[in-house]
Amino acid sequence: MARRTKKSKPFIMLTGDDSVRAEGLILVKRIVEKFADYAVVATKSQQSAVGGKITFGLPIVWGTEIVDGTTAYWVDGTPSDAVYFGFNKLNKKPDLVISGVNIGRNTTANIHRSGTVAAVITAVQSFLVPALATSIVTDGRWFHEHDGSFNEKYLAYPGQMLEIIIKKALSTQFEPYTFWNINFPEEATNQVRVVKTAQQAYWKNDIVMTDDDFSYIDSKYDGLPPNTDTVALNEGFISISACKIDYTDDKGLPKLSKIFNKYLAKSGQLKR
Repeated sequence: MARRTKKSKPFIMLTGDDSVRAEGLILVKRIVEKFADYAVVATKSQQSAVGGKITFGLPIVWGTEIVDGTTAYWVDGTPSDAVYFGFNKLNKKPDLVISGVNIGRNTTANIHRSGTVAAVITAVQSFLVPALATSIVTDGRWFHEHDGSFNEKYLAYPGQMLEIIIKKALSTQFEPYTFWNINFPEEATNQVRVVKTAQQAYWKNDIVMTDDDFSYIDSKYDGLPPNTDTVALNEGFISISACKIDYTDDKGLPKLSKIFNKYLAKSGQLKR
């Protein structure tokens, strides 16, 4: 996190996969504008479940529009495209990136395909800036387009608890390549559980197949371990998980070295 003087405000980049007009993004903007400088940089349209995709091979159109009284940058691409654009377009590096509040949960191993979480991973991995992925359980409206309207009731919940979490994040020294994944249950609560991200996928993604197409079934895995994100969420708690991006299996390296022992010895990598 960048150092700030006592009088300086934190600078936060707001992003997400539900578009610059998303109600959840407007909620975060309403919260942070009270105590921080901020910039809104998000997708032009709904981009749920695109994962970490970035757009290669053609120019990506960007522009601005007024959303909830502020100028927002939109990118006609993916959430990761928006984050790359934001870090190159903005005139200073953010102290924190907040993605969401996404409409729909992002928990368990399913987070690998989330556009909301992918935006955070891009910020953390490519720019070494701490980040929060924020989502809320809804009644299944997660793929709808947003028009920039806002329901004031969200300022109470999840707004009040989200403000506390954001301020806690701003006063925390994050380790490199780490972020928090936060999920709010549909019913209002101020009770939090700090839990692991479940290794199993909550959404099983079973399919129905025909001769020329297939469709995903809304099926769920019910055997998730206790003290994991979806279990906490389903029991009515706000789940917060500390996540780290590390693609190395440290325990697997010695085994892999033994498998390739002969070749490692020839290259001088392995000491006898």
